[in-house]
Amino acid sequence: MSYARKTCVVVCAMVAMLALAPQAQATLIAWYNMEQSASPLVDQAGGQTAVTNGGGGDLYQQAGVPAGTYGALTLANTTGYAVGMSNTATQWNLSVADSAELNLTNNFTAMAWIYLPATPTASDDQAKGIIGLGTAWIGQGWDLGVRHAAGKEGISFTMAGQADYLSGDVIDWTGGAWHHVAATKSSTGGINLYLDGNLSKTYSGATGNVTAMDASHYMSIGRMFNDARTSTIGERVDEIRVYDTVLTQTEISAAAIEGVPEPSTLALLVTGLLGLLAYAWRKRK
Repeated sequence: MSYARKTCVVVCAMVAMLALAPQAQATLIAWYNMEQSASPLVDQAGGQTAVTNGGGGDLYQQAGVPAGTYGALTLANTTGYAVGMSNTATQWNLSVADSAELNLTNNFTAMAWIYLPATPTASDDQAKGIIGLGTAWIGQGWDLGVRHAAGKEGISFTMAGQADYLSGDVIDWTGGAWHHVAATKSSTGGINLYLDGNLSKTYSGATGNVTAMDASHYMSIGRMFNDARTSTIGERVDEIRVYDTVLTQTEISAAAIEGVPEPSTLALLVTGLLGLLAYAWRKRK
């Protein structure tokens, strides 16, 4: 067998092994799939403390994201249930106990599916928190949400006490609709905001670290840090995911449609192929 053919056999074998390998989920640090029937809301990634609540503001087993087309995303199947977040009940957000896993300062991704109300209320002019800092403004932490206000619309990513970043999208609030939102924070590329699988806005200069939270504060689902019920999402939330790495647009779309992307496996494949090609080139010389 020729050397070129041997190299091809090795490369093909590597590709086959990686294709059959289990999905790499090492970078998925929090995953709330909203399939529970009651509190506590369990983190399916396994490492994050379960979410707890103390009242009736969270409404479990609400209708989840239906099959259909959402911007660049097409869901062939439904994703099951969602959790409703009331903005009128006494308990209107879900608190996440302090954890170093979510106390991220750079190079991470947060995403979720959200259902926006058919008719926004006056309070919808506030930023609506999906996941992030849950306590009062302390100049620490981060938050992913949406906003509906003249001149201040779209996906909201906040580095609390440092800067607020908006995508500027006029998101459809008119008839009640599901949308997928995502934000990446990178020490080299800044902040990218994605709506329904499409890159919506880039802040390339926002490369500095988020100020870390101290242990006396907490993260939450369904509330923005700067206000009470006026800053809750007030509607359904589904499939919240947080990664401790910066996902690409392709990986974000894969996570939104199919589940957990495999950045670690892909990186291993590329590294292995480049190594084999470099070796083959040296042998030819």
